[in-house]
Amino acid sequence: HGAGSVVGIDVDPGLLAQAEARIARSGLTDRIRTQCIVPGELPFQDESFDVVFSKDSIVQIPGKAALYAEIIRVLRPHGRFIASDWLRGGEGAFSPEMLEFFRLEGIAYNLISLQECAALLRAVGFTEIEVRDRNAWYCDLARRELAAMQGDLREIIVERIGAERARHFLANWRQMVCVLERGELRPGHVQARKPP
Repeated sequence: HGAGSVVGIDVDPGLLAQAEARIARSGLTDRIRTQCIVPGELPFQDESFDVVFSKDSIVQIPGKAALYAEIIRVLRPHGRFIASDWLRGGEGAFSPEMLEFFRLEGIAYNLISLQECAALLRAVGFTEIEVRDRNAWYCDLARRELAAMQGDLREIIVERIGAERARHFLANWRQMVCVLERGELRPGHVQARKPP
C-alpha cells in the first residue's frame, strides 16, 4: 500500500522467520523488517508510527486497555489504529458451545464485546472510533467454507494434514459456525485515530 517502511512484530520467532522468508521472496527487505517482542510495553519510541495494524491477534491479549494505551503512545498525532479481531456477543459466562469451541481451538481467547472495545479505545484517548460488527458476513463465509471442506476439499485436506487432524479441523470449524450463528463469536473491524 505504498508504505515507506513497515515493522512486523510477534512473540513467536518461528512465525517471524516465516515472515522474513516471504519478505525476502517479495523483494521487500529494504522496506519491511520484523522484530520479536515480549508481552508488555511496545519496544518503540513515542510517536514512531503513522499506522498500527493488527489482524486477529489482540484476542490473545488479556490486558487490552494497556495494549491500546501502548498503541496510542507509539502513534504520531493523527495516526490511525486499524484492526480486525475476534470479539464477543453478550456478557457473562460463556455457553457450553463456546467453551467447546475454545477447547477445540486449544488457545486462549480473551474476548471483549464490540461496545467494550470502543469504550476502552475512548478511555485511552482515541477519537473517530468505529467498531464494525462483521458477524453476518463471516458467518455466511464460514458456512460456505465448511461446506467446501466437507465436500470437494475434504480429500485435499486429509492428504495434506492426515485423517485425524482433518477430523479435528472440521469439528473445530463446525463449532466455530455454531458460535457464529449463536452470535457469541463476533468478528469485528476496528478503526480509531489519535488526536492531534
